[in-house]
Amino acid sequence: MGRQNILNCWPLALYQELGSQIDHMKGKKMTDQFLQFDRRTLLAGMLATGATIGHGQASWAKGGARSDYDLARELYRYAFPLIFFGRYRHNSLTGLDVITRQQMVVNQWSHASRTVTPESTGAPQTDTLYSILLGDLSQEPLLLTIPQMDGRYWSIQCCDFFGSTFAMINRRNTPAAARVALVGPNWRGRIPNGVDAVHRSPTPLIFTAMRTHFVSEADREVVRTLRTGFSAAPLSGQITGQSKAANLVAPSPRGDDPLADFKLLAAMWAACPPPSADRAYLRQFRKIGFGPGAKPDIGALSVAQKAVFAQAEADGFAEVVAATKQAPGQLTRNGWAMFGSDLGLYRNRDYLFRAMVAQQGIIATPVTENVYMSFQKFSDGSRLNGSDRFEIVFDAAALADVGAFWSIHAYRLATFSVIPNALERYSISSRTQNLKFGADGSLTVYAQSSDPGGERSNNWLPTKAGEELMLMTRAYEPKGKIADLTWPGPMVRRG
Repeated sequence: MGRQNILNCWPLALYQELGSQIDHMKGKKMTDQFLQFDRRTLLAGMLATGATIGHGQASWAKGGARSDYDLARELYRYAFPLIFFGRYRHNSLTGLDVITRQQMVVNQWSHASRTVTPESTGAPQTDTLYSILLGDLSQEPLLLTIPQMDGRYWSIQCCDFFGSTFAMINRRNTPAAARVALVGPNWRGRIPNGVDAVHRSPTPLIFTAMRTHFVSEADREVVRTLRTGFSAAPLSGQITGQSKAANLVAPSPRGDDPLADFKLLAAMWAACPPPSADRAYLRQFRKIGFGPGAKPDIGALSVAQKAVFAQAEADGFAEVVAATKQAPGQLTRNGWAMFGSDLGLYRNRDYLFRAMVAQQGIIATPVTENVYMSFQKFSDGSRLNGSDRFEIVFDAAALADVGAFWSIHAYRLATFSVIPNALERYSISSRTQNLKFGADGSLTVYAQSSDPGGERSNNWLPTKAGEELMLMTRAYEPKGKIADLTWPGPMVRRG
């Protein structure tokens, strides 16, 4: 976040930082293109000066079917979420969390007290209040206490530090008050009586997000009271000192270190080892110092080896950022990217897709809980821009195919944040008041920078002229064609 947010495109920030340093020395402005060239020249120089590898080390060279560069690039793609969450965890435990705007404490809920604003990133929704828990299961299980709720939608999504969902606790599978145990990958103790469910995480560190629906500002205050009934505590009941995480890894500043991500990854590899199910896949990375049980040390590498990693890191992150701009997913006949049944689970080993989700939205719910669809561009390749006017038409059947709620948001494509506007209206949803429906029950949403006027104003989703945007629909507790992933999405046309 240009404001030091967790989703900023750091390569550009790095080039700009390098540019400011060069400007200071040379007294002239450098372009991004020149800075990129200058950085690649620097990396080439590192390779040249480090051509002689230290005694007893393997030869690292870019080129060949499975070169060290290829392995480092693939490793970056695989491990990007672990890098992401390592930085997120440090920032949230030492400063303010970007979602809740509070300093977090390990193994304790942090509840956002306000709704989403343009400062919030990660393509968040405006229909729920978020609560975040950063868990540490390395020593013992964590017990979650769930109160009796009032029938409204709520869910707790538990993810490992690779973004994969290992538990989805919600009002459908937990309709009454309950206690749930979250256990680490290596824990083999006894769970006490009175625990209703046990979920094992593939990693010792976890990211857990609770979403609680509200329909008005008055109802939001009701939600804030209800959430006080949710609690978390270690199995031993010892809570003292948890704010000081024993395995907290401090990331290197990205602005002045081209190896910042790999250095963070090396530290996280020990603090939060990858899932044991990936051991066979990870053996290929032994050649470059990573692999099952490895203790990587980027600082011990030669200059040439560091150059290979630096190039892989720069190219790898550029690949992830590019993926966020491609609306990944199967396109429907109406041009929406429909995420498949592996969303939030990633069992098919599409690691670039998993990395893209972390960069764009932190985590994503499985389609059994919520079906996302995104729209960035038309079939001719032209992107959505706030200078145009768009009509988005929902058919009546789709609006009814949800058990909880539906919504459509407009996000700034550059930051994946909602679009600032005088009305502070960032979405149209099932909780939006005074919507105007067609005679057949359909709904037309008007996405544009200026008020469409008349009754259309009730269905207006504000955009910003001159800015590229992305539309995203959500359907919580999907039913019918939405649940079957056969719904084509609303029709989008230029008005």
